[in-house]
Amino acid sequence: MLIDGFVHQLPDIDPAETTEWLDSLDAVVDGRGRSRARYLLARLMERAREQGVGVPAMVTTDYINTIPPEQEPWFPGDEALEKRIRAAIRWNAMAMVDRSNRRFDGLGGHLSTFASAAALYDVGFNHFFQGKSDGGFGDQVFVQGHAAPGVYARAFLEGRLNEEHLDRFRREVFGGGLPSYPHPRRLPDFWEYPTVSMGLGPLNAVYQARFNRYLLHHEVVDTSRAKVWCFVGDGEMDEPEAMAGLSIAAREQLDNLIFVVNCNLQRLDGPVRGNGKVIQELEAIFHGAGWNVIKVVWGRAWDELLARDVDGVLLNKMNTTVDGEFQKYAVESGAYIRDHFFGPDPRLRQLVGHLSDEDLQRLPRGGHDYRKLYSAYKTAVEHRGSPTVILAKTIKGWTLGEGLEARNATHQIKKLDVTALKRFRDRLQLPIPDSDLEEGDPPYFHPGTDSPEYEYLAARRRALHGPLPERVVRRKAIALPGADTYADLLAGSGEKIQATTTSAFARLLRNLLRDPQLGRRVVPIIPDEARTFGLDALFREVQIYAPFGQMYEPVDAALLLSYKESRTGRLLEEGITEAGSMASFTAAGTAYATWGEPMIPFFIFYSMFGFQRVGDLIWSFGDQRGRGFLLGATAGRTTLTGEGLQHCDGQSHLYAGAYPNCRPYDPAFAYEVAVIIRDGIERMYGSQPEDYYYYLTLYNEAYPMPAMPPGVEDGIVRGLYRFRAAPTPGRHRAQILASGTAVLAALDAQRMLADEFEVAADVWSATSYKLLRDEALDVERWNRLHPAEPPRVPYVTEALTDAEGPLVAVTDFVKAVPDQIARFVPGRLVSLGTDGYGTSDTRVALRRHFEVDAAHLVVAVLQALAQQGDLKAERVAEAIRRYDIDPDRPDPRTT
Repeated sequence: MLIDGFVHQLPDIDPAETTEWLDSLDAVVDGRGRSRARYLLARLMERAREQGVGVPAMVTTDYINTIPPEQEPWFPGDEALEKRIRAAIRWNAMAMVDRSNRRFDGLGGHLSTFASAAALYDVGFNHFFQGKSDGGFGDQVFVQGHAAPGVYARAFLEGRLNEEHLDRFRREVFGGGLPSYPHPRRLPDFWEYPTVSMGLGPLNAVYQARFNRYLLHHEVVDTSRAKVWCFVGDGEMDEPEAMAGLSIAAREQLDNLIFVVNCNLQRLDGPVRGNGKVIQELEAIFHGAGWNVIKVVWGRAWDELLARDVDGVLLNKMNTTVDGEFQKYAVESGAYIRDHFFGPDPRLRQLVGHLSDEDLQRLPRGGHDYRKLYSAYKTAVEHRGSPTVILAKTIKGWTLGEGLEARNATHQIKKLDVTALKRFRDRLQLPIPDSDLEEGDPPYFHPGTDSPEYEYLAARRRALHGPLPERVVRRKAIALPGADTYADLLAGSGEKIQATTTSAFARLLRNLLRDPQLGRRVVPIIPDEARTFGLDALFREVQIYAPFGQMYEPVDAALLLSYKESRTGRLLEEGITEAGSMASFTAAGTAYATWGEPMIPFFIFYSMFGFQRVGDLIWSFGDQRGRGFLLGATAGRTTLTGEGLQHCDGQSHLYAGAYPNCRPYDPAFAYEVAVIIRDGIERMYGSQPEDYYYYLTLYNEAYPMPAMPPGVEDGIVRGLYRFRAAPTPGRHRAQILASGTAVLAALDAQRMLADEFEVAADVWSATSYKLLRDEALDVERWNRLHPAEPPRVPYVTEALTDAEGPLVAVTDFVKAVPDQIARFVPGRLVSLGTDGYGTSDTRVALRRHFEVDAAHLVVAVLQALAQQGDLKAERVAEAIRRYDIDPDRPDPRTT
C-alpha cells in the first residue's frame, strides 16, 4: 500500500536504520495497541515541525480539542456573570419567537439554532468583536441567519431595542418591526450582512476579507486591524457557495478571516452526517484547503477523563462513534450513556465509575463551554499566515428541554407549552414566577439597568468600542468625472469604422481608470474572460491585483498586452468563478457603508452566466444596499456566432426585471452606454446618492456607432426615444421599438418597408423596458390612490401618443421583456423575441430561426397593419413568399 508514493521513489541511504524504526513501530502496535502508536506518530510529527522538518500536516486529527488544557489561556471574564447574561439572552430569544407565534399562528421563527450557538456569540460579543463607536470601522460579523433572534435579544438587554420592537418580530409592515433574518434593506442601521440564503454568507465573508486587503494595499483605508467573523452551520457547509472561497482564502493568507462553524450535527430535517462525523469531514476539507483548524469538541469536564485514558480506549470510542449515535446520547438518560457509550468496554465503564448518571448526562460539548471557546477565539485572533476555522460541537436546541434538544424536528418548533416554559426557566435559573408563565405570553426578562449583569454587559461593549451589529454610513463626497471622459463615445465611430458596445465600454472603463481623482475608486472585476471582452489592455495598464505581487515572468512578458500582476493592481481577475466575482462586487459595492469609502465596481461577465447563475447573490447584493455596475457581455440569443445553447442569453433582462432596485439597460450604441454609465455614477455616487445598481447588456457584434443625436439623453435614461424617423412619407405608418443589436434588424426593416411596401416606419431605441414599466406602474398607482386629481400620464404612453400606426417591438431577448409595457402603450403591441433554447450557427441563420431578422419584422409590421384594416392580407402573404419564410416551420420556442 502506497501512502505517499514519493517515499518509494527516494533512495534509502541507511536501510538498517530504517528497519530499526519500522521494527520499533511494529513493537508498539503489538505491545501497546494502535492508539498508542497513533499517539507516538502524532508527537513525532509535532516535533518534526518544531525542528523545521517539512512534513505534511495530518488531514484529520483525533476527535478531541485541538488546544490541550495545559495550553489554554487564562479566561479574563466573570464566568458567573456571563452565564447569567447568557441565560437572559436565551430566554428573550425564545420569548420573542414564542410570543409572535402565539399571537399570529404560523408567523415562524427559530428557537433551536441560537440555543445551540448562544455561547459562540456571547464569547465573541463579550471579548472579541470590535465595534465602531471610537470612530473606526470595527470587525465585520456575518451572523448565521437563523440565529437572528439571539442577536435581537442581546440588543434588547443593551437597550438598543425595546419590548415593542421584539413584539413586532417578523411584522415589519407599517413600521417598527424586526425582520426575520439579517436584512440590511429592512433594518439599515442594524444589520450589515444578509446571510440567511445559506452558503452566501461564507462566500461573501471570504471576499470581504480579501477586499479589505485590497483596500489596504491600495491605501484607500487602513483595514489592518479588522477581523471578518463568519458564523455558519455545519449543514450549511454542504452548499457549494459555502465551500467556494476556501482555497482563495488560504492562497492569499487571509489571516483576517475567522470561520466559526456551529457543529450541532443537525440540519433542518435530521442529522448532517448520521453515518459519519461532520467535524472530521470539515477538518479534512479545511486542512486540505490550507486553513488553520481549531476543533472545540468537548467541554472541560472531559479533560480529566481524557487525562486518565492511558490506554486510549476513550479516544478510540470518540473516534469511532458516528454523529447519529452522539445525537442519540444527547436525548437519552445517563444510564443509557453509561451502558451504550462507556458500557461495552469495561475499561471505559471503570473510567466513569465515579460519575453519577446525572453527571454523564451533563458532560458538555465544547461549543457550550466559555473557557474552551475563549481559548479557540484568542488563538484564532493571534494566528498569522492563514485563515482560521473553529469547529465547535454543540447541541441543537441546547437548554430548551427534552422535547427540543437534539430532536430531528427541533428546527420547526416555534412555541413552548407551560410545562416546557417552566423547565426552561428553571434550567436558566431566572427569577420569573410561575404565574407569569401560566397566563398569556411568556414575559421578557431584563435584570435592570442598575444590575451587575447590565453594567458588565455595557462595560464589555464599551471596552470593545460599542455595540454590534451596527451599520453606519459615513457619507463622503467624491469628484465625478468630467465631460472629457465620455466624449469619444458620444462622438461615435463614423460610418467607416465598426465597433461593439463591449469595446465602447472598454474605452470608457479605461477613461474612468485614468481619471486622476475618481480612478482609484474604480474596481474592474472579471471572472476569466478579459480577452474575450477586449479588456486585456488593462493587464499592463492597471495590472491584476495579487497580494504578493508577480513571482514569475509570464510567457508573454515581451508583448504589449502581457499578463501583469501586482500588489497594487486594480483589476480583480478572479478566475472561473462568477460567484466569487459577485462576492468581490458585493464587498466593493458596499464599501461606502462598511469602510466609509465609496468604491465603484464594474463586474463584467459572460451574460448567460450572470443573473441566471448568480441571481441569488445579486438579490443579496440588493438586500445589502450595494451600488455598482453589472455588465452582461456577449449578450443576446443570436449574437454569439457558433456558441450554442448554454452560452446564448436571451433571458437575463427578464430576470433583472424582478430585482426592485436594479436599473437594467440594453443599449444599442456607444453613446447610450456613455449616457447610462454617466447617469449611474451621478445617481449612485453624487451629492444625493440613491439606492440603485445598474445592469447593462453589451454585445460583441461590430457595426458603425453613430454620434449622439441632440436632445436624447433624457429618453436614453428613462428607457425610450425616437432614434430615426421614417426616411420618406408612405401610404401607411408604423412604429418599430428595438433594443441592443436588434436595432440593426429594425433599420433594415425600416428601409425594406419603405422601398417595397410604402410603409413609413419610425425606429425607436428602447433602452430599458423595465424602467418604462416601473414608471408607468408608479403613475398607475398614483392615479388609483388620487381619484380626485387630474390623472397623470406614463412617460411611455406620452412618448408614443402621437406615433401613428401599429407598434412592433423586436429584441434579442424573450418576448416577455418588451411585453412589460404592452398595457401602457396606445394600441396593440406585437413583440418579436428569441424565446426558446439557443443553438449554434451564424447570426444570420439564428435570427431567421428565432424570427427576429428584418424579414420577419417586416411581416410582423404588415400583419399588424392588416389586422387594423390598413392593408390587405395578400400583401402579408406576398412578403412571406418574397422573403422565403416557411409558414409551417415549427415554433422556435419549442425546438
